[in-house]
Amino acid sequence: MKQYQKTFRILDFDLFVTTNNRELIEILDENFLYSEKKLDTPQRGRFRLEIEVVNNLERVRELHNQFNYAYDHIQDALLLTYLDGAIRVEISYAERKIKAQVEKITFRYRAALGNWLLTLPFAELVKEYHYYFMHSAALVKEGRALLLAGKSGQGKTTLALALLKMGWHYISDDEVYLFVDNGFYIRGGSIKAKLTSRTWEMFSDILGAPEKYRGKRLIDLESAFPDRVLTKARVANLCIIAPAQTIRLERLKPIEAVKELFSLAFLNAHPNYTRENFGFLTDFCYSVPCYRLNFTTDFVELDRHLTEIMPTK
Repeated sequence: MKQYQKTFRILDFDLFVTTNNRELIEILDENFLYSEKKLDTPQRGRFRLEIEVVNNLERVRELHNQFNYAYDHIQDALLLTYLDGAIRVEISYAERKIKAQVEKITFRYRAALGNWLLTLPFAELVKEYHYYFMHSAALVKEGRALLLAGKSGQGKTTLALALLKMGWHYISDDEVYLFVDNGFYIRGGSIKAKLTSRTWEMFSDILGAPEKYRGKRLIDLESAFPDRVLTKARVANLCIIAPAQTIRLERLKPIEAVKELFSLAFLNAHPNYTRENFGFLTDFCYSVPCYRLNFTTDFVELDRHLTEIMPTK
């Protein structure tokens, strides 16, 4: 059976993909969220991803967005399933390899396939290099990063675009990788944002007017803001976000921040990495000021509140 190949660069790592289906390569390539530019940093590691596409005609037409995971102690592997098992992923820590079986019916979830097959498995493997994934937008002012952490639908992309419009620099609207280097730093992170038609319309003055569409579409912010996209910054503050009727910025105790961030930061399964994750997150929350941010669409007032907590040189 013919095999198709593609190498994806995420941060300083190569993810070498092989599959029996060319259309899947095209979908992943089309919806790949990371910069394809050649960076000055050398390659630090290489992982393999083998994907088998099957056509199960007995599968029902509608799939439920269920996600489950379990750690296999004997194989030293993490097992992930999505969409009622229509996508099955096995991450082998020892072999630094990912195997996946994908039913063709899942191709309808084009934008999500990149996250399920590339981002989440990659985020698990780079823990070996002490990179830690977090669901967060990241904006930069005067060289320091503000993280805006929250689950899907809480407004990370909206706030990222709002602060870009207010003159901030951008690292990511959805996901970052944290690491320690004489302080807590982040690496981006996707440079393509997934926008609903409503969000796009909200910022049509800087993005242009979109056509009406359902779901989400990608926009390359690196192309839209060529001088405002960064790849790395030291973390100054973190806000856990939620839309509200009035703006409120409340400082959290470190232990409160740990509890709220734990589900946003890491996939916890491998016993060693789970302990490391908790230790890293605890150190982070005791070192970096953390806040709860309730926000509105008054972005001028939002910019004022957030600027006040950012350090000045």
